[in-house]
Amino acid sequence: MDIPARLAALRSKMAEHGLDAYIITSADPHMSEYVEDRWKGREYISGFDGSAGTALITRDRAYLWTDSRYYIQAAAQLDGTGYTLMKAGQKDVPKLTEFVGEHLKGCNVGTDGRTISSKTADELRELCSLTCDIDLIGDIWTDRPAPGDYLVEELSAETVGETRIRRIERVREAMAEAGADHLVTAACDECAWLFGYRAFSKIYDPIPLAYAIVSADRVRAYIQGTLSDALFEALIRDGIQLEPYTRFEGHVAALTGKVWADRGTVNARIAEKLAQSGAELIDRKSPIEMMKAVKTEAEQAGMTEAHIRDGAALTRFIYGIKKRCAEGSISSYTELDAVQDMERLRGDQAGYIGPSFATIAAYGPHGAIVHYDPDEDTNIPCEARSFLLVDTGGQYDRGTTDVTRTIALGELTDEEKRTYTAVLRGHLALGAAVFPEGTKGQHIDALARLPLWEIGLDFGHGTGHGVGFISCVHEGPNSVSPRAEATFREGMVTSNEPGAYLEGKFGVRIEDLVLCRRREDGMLYFDTLTLAPFDTDAIVWDMLTDREIRLLTDYHRRVYDTLRPCLDDDTAEWLKGVTETGGTTIPHCRG
Repeated sequence: MDIPARLAALRSKMAEHGLDAYIITSADPHMSEYVEDRWKGREYISGFDGSAGTALITRDRAYLWTDSRYYIQAAAQLDGTGYTLMKAGQKDVPKLTEFVGEHLKGCNVGTDGRTISSKTADELRELCSLTCDIDLIGDIWTDRPAPGDYLVEELSAETVGETRIRRIERVREAMAEAGADHLVTAACDECAWLFGYRAFSKIYDPIPLAYAIVSADRVRAYIQGTLSDALFEALIRDGIQLEPYTRFEGHVAALTGKVWADRGTVNARIAEKLAQSGAELIDRKSPIEMMKAVKTEAEQAGMTEAHIRDGAALTRFIYGIKKRCAEGSISSYTELDAVQDMERLRGDQAGYIGPSFATIAAYGPHGAIVHYDPDEDTNIPCEARSFLLVDTGGQYDRGTTDVTRTIALGELTDEEKRTYTAVLRGHLALGAAVFPEGTKGQHIDALARLPLWEIGLDFGHGTGHGVGFISCVHEGPNSVSPRAEATFREGMVTSNEPGAYLEGKFGVRIEDLVLCRRREDGMLYFDTLTLAPFDTDAIVWDMLTDREIRLLTDYHRRVYDTLRPCLDDDTAEWLKGVTETGGTTIPHCRG
């Protein structure tokens, strides 16, 4: 792709509109994480294909902001394009709004208001003259993909443990408490949760684009896709008013009274429509976010079942890798081979729908690229040394998974083993946390980082994120990080994924999903859902405390006892060997 030519075409359009700068985000009109190809404007204009980033184009310069997960990848993909990489989160790097305030104060700046949140747009308006109704990417992207069209099917009340009528009642109860006449949501996962449907053929997050307006006297759904006959009839039967997706903005502009809408997730175009209506805006987080995050008993049971199936697939995968190592054939195995094997083994499991995100299979130095996604250009073979980091997840008919294992492929250096062990220690500490009601993710984040701090390391990404139910693999409000504000509640599913990344050398990450449960005394704790062995070949046993060895042994015993009925005899025999640690005998691969 000729990025300089695309930048020249964009600047020509900017000149036609009298713009000093133009902003292109990574978002679609719903602020989704995984956007359809049609909405990958930032990738089109920059060549950087990570999931997060914002481009700012001025008359003579181009900038791209992205977070620490993508520093290495973005630097490589932006090389020679004319872009300056802005490493978001670094002390000497201003935020986008700070940059605009310093360099573009009072200037004419444009953006597609459908792809920027109302909150961000308001912040920018205080700094510059912002126009939100100009889609310059659409003007120059002549072969822009068409919108996706997916079959949308019902997710039964038995599967989720609650009817859509009851969920609508709960939303209306929250609206009444807030004094709202209407609730507007543009979050696709909130709409799917509320109305009980999924688009199972959609990759990664099986939810179609959609809006919803909940009022005291009616509920309107705007779903882009083809509804199955069963879903169509069920929604009509339950009193849902089905509207064409394209009518949403017009209906929003006609709302009166008090409208509940979160400026952080509603795009600037929708906010402008609300302003036209003269409605009074209640700007706060949607009540659906928390309702969705707290899984029902049926959803918890489903997530547990999904992780058993996923654990069987991942354990077979790890065994296959270790067998290659023992046989001396690992050098003919590539990162893309690992991606394909993981998908094949998951495909053998009952109820498998598809991946929950693009599998990260990163050998050696590639492991230091936090969100490395191998392709034909970057794919490399493994060697009988160092690590293969595999971060992977699946969508099943009973739940969503996300897991990372770092696998030793041969003899490791002392640095590699000590780093792995420190990450494992932090992972065990967070997974074993017990905490009172009201605890936030920021309160327990240090549990996972302390062992790394002790050896002079840290990691730039969050330690954990919420996970949806047959939905988005990343969801709020629950998370673990130094800035995580949401409190944990019983029924939330969160990832536990500390890591360490040594650029040019290797990366280590270990990730499980944990379910927040309540003890009889009222204290909360994490119950680990993920079932797959850790690599005992990579552990420096003298670094582990007696408690950590006991935690590791207990977890490995549960992995074996739970997965044994799901495995063939060879894999089960190997798993038995690698989970009988005890902290004194270090098992090795049985080829």
